[in-house]
Amino acid sequence: MTAAAVPRHFAIWPKRLPRQLALPDTSLWFNLEVSARRYPDKAAYSFFGRRLSFADLLAQAEALAGWLQAQGIAKGDRVAVFMQNCPQFAIAVHAMLRADAVVVPVNPMNKADEFGHYITDPGTKIVLTTADLVGIVAEADGRLPAAQRLRHVVATRLTEAMPTRLGAAALHQRHHRPAQGLHPQPPHADAQRDVRRPLGFQHARVGEPGRGADVPHHRLHLRLPWVRWRAAPPR
Repeated sequence: MTAAAVPRHFAIWPKRLPRQLALPDTSLWFNLEVSARRYPDKAAYSFFGRRLSFADLLAQAEALAGWLQAQGIAKGDRVAVFMQNCPQFAIAVHAMLRADAVVVPVNPMNKADEFGHYITDPGTKIVLTTADLVGIVAEADGRLPAAQRLRHVVATRLTEAMPTRLGAAALHQRHHRPAQGLHPQPPHADAQRDVRRPLGFQHARVGEPGRGADVPHHRLHLRLPWVRWRAAPPR
């Protein structure tokens, strides 16, 4: 590259950051499988000091994917995740991908008046949520005509992912594990590396529900290097 062809912003480009992106031509599920094989005991998530390893993330996502398929979820069906930032969110999203479903992420700030839109517009079949938000889902679903209502709503508790010393106070809450012991069907031949399969349902701001747009895997890959760069120590 000649001096004349060098972009001017390279003169002030941080030395710690690369100047080009090398994006993997793989799906997010494939990336998780590889990470679980290479680093099974390494923490994929740390929540209030409790670690979730890549191996455990893979196992729990596969079990939940098996449960989703047992409820009739097929390739292209919409499944919503309505949670705060927590390990269960990561498990749920990867389970939906393993089941060949399309993830419908819904901002946890939405209320019942808004949530109904994320059931009807994409045709959501199942919602995975948390105990603190399940009432909103139930209220929104109850307002809809029978033909548009959800098949199932599954709620987890934030305390289930916390260390025992923090979660013990909430052990009186009712819960169950419907996915325990289940396994998903073998993936489609193209599922592991088809980076253009729909991943998400992109919606408008809170209070302004809009039409959805399919977001493929490779779009999210564009965000991952940016997160890594922001977290890189200066040098």
